Amino acid sequence: MAQVLATVKQKTKNFSAAKEQTLLAACLDNRVRIDHICRNGLCGMCQVLIEDGLDHLSPPTMMEKLLLDTEALKSGIRLACQAHILAGPIKFVQPNLKSR
Repeated sequence: MAQVLATVKQKTKNFSAAKEQTLLAACLDNRVRIDHICRNGLCGMCQVLIEDGLDHLSPPTMMEKLLLDTEALKSGIRLACQAHILAGPIKFVQPNLKSR
């Protein structure tokens, strides 16, 4: 299990998540409502900013590389539906869509 600290819509929740689970699946299992539509990397709605623990996630997928630019990936932006948890702790925020 990995510890995750999520801040979504100005609400923060700390929870345990299974390794190999996507951030999106872990959040939904723990009643953290991340914005999303497709769950497979096509819509880009589930973008999150990893504030700590970026190296505790799987490397960016091809879908992320196609949807997000290099600077976004370098700054810690990931798609929650594509980022698999490898270890913990992980701390992230999901900014409002209007600010993206």
